Amino acid sequence: MLKLPWVFVVTFSLLLAGCGLQASKDFSATPTPKLCMYLAENNEFWPYHDSLNAELNRRGEDCAEYIKDEMRRTEINNSTTVKVNNN
Repeated sequence: MLKLPWVFVVTFSLLLAGCGLQASKDFSATPTPKLCMYLAENNEFWPYHDSLNAELNRRGEDCAEYIKDEMRRTEINNSTTVKVNNN
């Protein structure tokens, strides 16, 4: 009977410790466009968000140019789709 509370305490402690650890990942070999894609696809609660931002800051880069390129591609794709549908 004494075994059940002990297992609960150990399990709960491990879960709690896991939540308190800061996740990090090395993005040094990841190209900037891919980092920007990760940033766009994941919110600020993503475990590697801080590591990703730190790598972009270390490089002195942001995702502004990548976002502009994506917006241009989206506009081109949308305008092509409209032309095809109108014909």
